[in-house]
Amino acid sequence: IQGAVILHCFNWSYNSIKNNLQAIKDAGYTAVQTSPVQSPKDYNSSWRDQKNQWWKLYQPLNFSISNNTWLGSKNDLKALCDAAESMGIKVVVDVVANHVSGNTGYGGYGSLDGNVDGSLKRWEYYHDYGDGANDGSRYSMTQGHIGMPDLNTAHPDVQNIVKGLLVECINVGVDGFRFDAAKHIELPNDSGNSSQFWPTVINGSKASTSNEIYYYGE
Repeated sequence: IQGAVILHCFNWSYNSIKNNLQAIKDAGYTAVQTSPVQSPKDYNSSWRDQKNQWWKLYQPLNFSISNNTWLGSKNDLKALCDAAESMGIKVVVDVVANHVSGNTGYGGYGSLDGNVDGSLKRWEYYHDYGDGANDGSRYSMTQGHIGMPDLNTAHPDVQNIVKGLLVECINVGVDGFRFDAAKHIELPNDSGNSSQFWPTVINGSKASTSNEIYYYGE
């Protein structure tokens, strides 16, 4: 994928991508990227304005491949991966690992959307820094929020939950991952706020397969 030409299929359904793979290949693309595969905020199947609801995919409720989103089902994603594999096209999916869906503009545990999965409803899974992230401070950037409940990505449980999503995606044929808001997640060498998030998630998911997996961040 490093040398690929990636088509960002923003807000496309898995079936729409699959049905256009030949045209995508003919246009010279060698990889496609989907929108986030997690369950989105407030979605229900009666929506008719899905085009303008794209942002809800970036406020996830859980860390698993959703069967209830306008992108399609887990089986649809697998069918896309299978078809793409047969044509020599790689599939990259977007992952939201920095935060989950909220119901206020505050980024702590108290602002959690009531529909967030119960396994994520533990106060220690969130930063309570209070202030929004700003570019002038690396600490603020990683411990502050961007208007949604900011996950405590230094917590081993959170790291393993995110890793579990990546392994689930790899098991259906996904070839790579793009991490939304990656700069808001601490690095192992950050001073005073470091963590093993990236080694745990990347190395752990890589270890689940013999395939070469690609990772990059926003």
